[in-house]
Amino acid sequence: MMARALGITVSLVSLCILPAYGFVTYKVRADEAGLQTFSLFKKQFAAWPEIKTIKLKTSWGWRRYVVEAAAGELNFPVWLINLRELCELIRTRLPNRGSTLGVSAGGGVSAPKIFTLAPSAVAVQIAQTAGATIFIALMWVFLANMGGPAHRPVDPSDRMTMLAACLIFTLFLLARLAFYALCPKQVLCDSNGMQLQTWFSARSCPWAKMKGMGASPFLLPEGIVITTDGGTPLLIGDQLDAFDELHDELMKRLPPKPVP
Repeated sequence: MMARALGITVSLVSLCILPAYGFVTYKVRADEAGLQTFSLFKKQFAAWPEIKTIKLKTSWGWRRYVVEAAAGELNFPVWLINLRELCELIRTRLPNRGSTLGVSAGGGVSAPKIFTLAPSAVAVQIAQTAGATIFIALMWVFLANMGGPAHRPVDPSDRMTMLAACLIFTLFLLARLAFYALCPKQVLCDSNGMQLQTWFSARSCPWAKMKGMGASPFLLPEGIVITTDGGTPLLIGDQLDAFDELHDELMKRLPPKPVP
């Protein structure tokens, strides 16, 4: 009965979520007139002069690009083919297309850029951590009670296998917790460098101290690791709003690679 109840519950939840996919953009058309998005239940259009910004946003694990226009918002998921070319095309049409970080389109000093972790991303991280913690606790309880109420003898190899699994999953959980704790919830970039605000501390990094950048280690949440000159690595998760803009800006600030 428990298995049937679980299957029915999951099926009902899936049926409730299924209609939402009818509003997911599956095609984007860009021409001289403007930008048009197509979904199963809805079509939207925005002329180029009406488009203000384009940002990568994350809500409840759903990553999408949001185009802000005078008449409303157009969005499309990160699953589209030739996504990078589409984003670059839209950015070339923006009103501030001639500006870079620290320099405005008119040649003056622009305001710093702030990249913030969305509240929904925080909630997802907490839920994932809580679920993993409960799973690990159940594994250790199972290990402690492998003999059952009657304390029947257990094969030592089975107990060692279960112990190894508990240790591996516990270390994996602790690594993810460390990643979430060390990743910033807000990154501020200006012409001098960036300031990272984590849950427990704040840290600044001048552009001149950046040495390299790479993807986060395997099995950890997606993000980037920045190596600095004489300092500890900086971890930045990809759940920040407009993370693609931050990534491109950091790529520009990296020192040139030596020519062999």
